[in-house]
Amino acid sequence: MNKNRIVLWGVAVGADAELKHTKNGQAVLSFSVAQNYKDFSTGKEDSAWFRCAVWGKRAESLAGKILKGDKMLIDGSFQVRKWTGNKGEQTSIDISVDNLAIIPKQPQQEVQEAPPMTVQSNVPFKMKNVPDLKAGQVDEPTYDDVPF
Repeated sequence: MNKNRIVLWGVAVGADAELKHTKNGQAVLSFSVAQNYKDFSTGKEDSAWFRCAVWGKRAESLAGKILKGDKMLIDGSFQVRKWTGNKGEQTSIDISVDNLAIIPKQPQQEVQEAPPMTVQSNVPFKMKNVPDLKAGQVDEPTYDDVPF
C-alpha cells in the first residue's frame, strides 16, 4: 500500500489538543500546527496550516500534553482534502501522526556579545608551498581537463 509521508520540524501548535472518541470508542487527539515560510514570488511571510490526528492509546497518553505554542517534530502520512464552503474552494492537509516529539522550550538566556577580535602581528601572512603566480602564468582549464 502506498502512503504519502510528511515530516515537519519546528511547527507550532495553534491551540491546545482536543481529545475525542469515535462512535466505536476509539480515542483521537486533534490539533493544528503552523509552519511559517516565505513566499518567494511576493517576498511575504506566510503560514501553512496542517490538521493533525493521533489515534488510540497514544492519543489518550498525550491528552493534556500538547499545548498552544509548543514546537513539535511530526512524522506521519497525509491526505489533501478539497471542498467548497462558505469561503469558496478550500484545501486542507490532514496528517495521521505516526511519530511526534515535543521540542523542549529553551530558557531565555541573556545574549552576551563577544569582545571584538584584534590581530596584532608584524609578520606578513604567506601560504606555504604555493608558488607566486603572475598574470598570464595560469593555464585556463579546457574540456579535456574535466574528468567525466
